[in-house]
Amino acid sequence: MKGLLYKDFFLLKNGLLFAAIFQAVISGVCIFISLPSIGFSTEISILMMAACYYLSFMILAIINQELFAHDENRSWGSFIISTPQTAKGQVASKYYMILIENIILLFFCFLTDVIVTCVAGDVMVTAVIACMFIFCLRILIHAIEIPFLLRFGSRVGGSVKSILLVLLFFILLCYGLFGDISFLFGDDPAAAFLAFMNSGNVIWVGAIFPYAAAVLYVLSYHISVRLYREVDYSE
Repeated sequence: MKGLLYKDFFLLKNGLLFAAIFQAVISGVCIFISLPSIGFSTEISILMMAACYYLSFMILAIINQELFAHDENRSWGSFIISTPQTAKGQVASKYYMILIENIILLFFCFLTDVIVTCVAGDVMVTAVIACMFIFCLRILIHAIEIPFLLRFGSRVGGSVKSILLVLLFFILLCYGLFGDISFLFGDDPAAAFLAFMNSGNVIWVGAIFPYAAAVLYVLSYHISVRLYREVDYSE
């Protein structure tokens, strides 16, 4: 397992270096917008930080597409199945790799929040909640897309992820058309939006979201092992 993880980190080293530099820039932006001299309200700062954090996780997800593209060679698939790691180890290394990367990124987001708290005072709590939500959302999306990536390849898997994002956008659009979004047209839409996200109608979903993401991630791993073994490497 350690060898497979090392191989994945080595193949992605340039992409991960770019992600690290990008996160450093994003952290700098978050710290900058939280400076009292800039004049942003707490609510605006929180929303801008959440957008920055989501962008960081998206960049990492794009880089991880190469994690699967490198392993689509049939000779490599035949070789790895014949080793003691078997298909189970190969699949597990992908899930561990993605989880480790996202946890490291989450740590740096938390570290940024600590610095922001020292600068702005009261932003940290809500920003941390935003970080955790984005982290769980990315884990949930990975749980859905990885079985497709392993079974059908990175191209088809990428299409599945695009469909998921379009579906998520469609759901948000439907809520925007038929749901209660009157809070967006008040005197302070940012504060009203954060109040809505912390309301009883939403907060219970956020409370179970991490557990649901964890369960689906584990379930996705078992599905991926079964699907990976069904790939024909004899051709």
